[in-house]
Amino acid sequence: MEKLLVIIVICLFVFTSFDISASELTNNENIRKEDQTNASIIYYTQNDIITQETTINTEVGRKLIDIIKNNTIGNSNNSKLIDILKEFNCIPNSISINKIMTLFTIPKHYKQLPHKNHFSGSGTSYLCSIISSGSGKISPFFLLPRPRIILHWTGYQENDPAITTVGGLISNNGFLAKGDQNGMAIGFIGIGVTYGTPLGTAYALAGYSLYTRISSDDIDFYPPNNIPNISNITPFDNQKNVSLSLSELSFSITDEDNDFMSYSVTTNPDIGTGSGKFKRNGTYSIPISGLQSSKTYTWIINISDGKDTIIKSYNFTTVFESPIITNPLPKNGTNTVYANISQLSFSIADPQGDLMEVTVETLPHIGNFFFSDITNGTYSIPINGLDYDTSYTWYVNATDGIHWKKEKYVFTTLPENILIFYPSNDADIFEKSPNYNSGSDKYLNFRSFQSGWNYQIFIKFDLSTIRLDMAIKYAKLKIYYVNWVDNNPGGDAMYLYRVLQDWNENTITWNNQPSTTYESSSQCILSESPNNWIIWDITDDVNKFISEEVQNYGWFLKDETSWNGSNIPLGRFYSKEYGDYTPYIEIGIDTSN
Repeated sequence: MEKLLVIIVICLFVFTSFDISASELTNNENIRKEDQTNASIIYYTQNDIITQETTINTEVGRKLIDIIKNNTIGNSNNSKLIDILKEFNCIPNSISINKIMTLFTIPKHYKQLPHKNHFSGSGTSYLCSIISSGSGKISPFFLLPRPRIILHWTGYQENDPAITTVGGLISNNGFLAKGDQNGMAIGFIGIGVTYGTPLGTAYALAGYSLYTRISSDDIDFYPPNNIPNISNITPFDNQKNVSLSLSELSFSITDEDNDFMSYSVTTNPDIGTGSGKFKRNGTYSIPISGLQSSKTYTWIINISDGKDTIIKSYNFTTVFESPIITNPLPKNGTNTVYANISQLSFSIADPQGDLMEVTVETLPHIGNFFFSDITNGTYSIPINGLDYDTSYTWYVNATDGIHWKKEKYVFTTLPENILIFYPSNDADIFEKSPNYNSGSDKYLNFRSFQSGWNYQIFIKFDLSTIRLDMAIKYAKLKIYYVNWVDNNPGGDAMYLYRVLQDWNENTITWNNQPSTTYESSSQCILSESPNNWIIWDITDDVNKFISEEVQNYGWFLKDETSWNGSNIPLGRFYSKEYGDYTPYIEIGIDTSN
């Protein structure tokens, strides 16, 4: 093979006007400008050293130095270098131009083969046979047919991809690993060889082992692997009132292939961890300690059969020892409370059924109260002296004689001459499921598409308590925009139409929906970000309802920005069934006349 291992090393030796040292070949700023110089060009090859004497001017010398200094194998400067060498008689007769050009290409067999240390998959087998060959190598390089404690091999994807087959002699299953891989066999007996080629090393081995493990990104199992299963969780997921005396978490693991499995369990907050290896189907547990009352814990189980891994998390909540306070009225955070309310109420329960003492305090002061020896139930306290447009905080402090509980709630009264109304009916309808009724759902969905996937909303309010002599300054419908999925409908126009026929949230569907007006009563533009109130001006419609110019059957809401592509935007409002952030109408009354 006549390939030259060293590309070209050209040394210019200047004998008259300037001298080029080794450092000047890497920095030619010190070369003095002269018209002509004598130079020797030396070609180093695998078989010979060839010198060519010639005369070149300083500028040509500079170009040669620059090209050689900055040259990268295979780049466009190679042809420029050849052109200059040829023009100034710098190429010896004994070397052809084509041969010089070949010196700039590194032969394929000198490319470094890839080597990976981390793989996404692995396979293991016990008492099995192994056949493996392809690009790569084994360690040791040569195996005689005698027992060996441990064997390693590394396979590559390039050139001749490595392929390894492993088959269980008893289990009658196995796997096939292809391409880049790392393998290990313990207790191996067989033959093997590593040999060098112009394209790199290759190997072949065959034999038997007590244990084999291969890591690779491309592993196929035969028959296909069944994923391990986790069951019989104790405590069960989302279990409440778990005793503080609980000392272990238990679970069952099964594998249809009867593979050995390993598991690990962690907890948050940390109450204990545990792990196990080479486990068969069965029930296992980990010890825990330090449980605290009224606290939620998460535990995560990680199971692997050596082929697939499954991770699942579960929650449980420990027993409540302190009194439990719920259902505050007004609801915490409410800002639509009338200033004429006369009481606050709450529900309370003690997990052990003990008698309780409860103190209620308010700030600013609108009333305090003390309860003694009360049982589980709902209680109220009288209040008075509320002002308009004012925030109030009230505290409920409870004890069963041993454990204490304190809750804080806030509400805000409405400005003067404001009326609030909540829905009597609300529901969405879905074109794809034309007979589905959503009257009890917690969300009101909306979506606009050419056909087939549209969601639309109906909502209705009882406004019969508004007197005819009330002068309405404004009326606004407010619905809380929760979130969106698939795509953001932000910027879409949401139109509101008056409904012309009566309907009921428990029976309305796409197929039986009532008719609506042709012209919309109001519209708004959806914000780009959810978690805010969307508002429509409905003053004209409310005035028509009160004057009985038209019947009040509520409104129909529709997103009219049609979507023509995939991932159709779906938006969600809270319905009245959600409990908090209930849709409402706010009406301002003009009392100036």
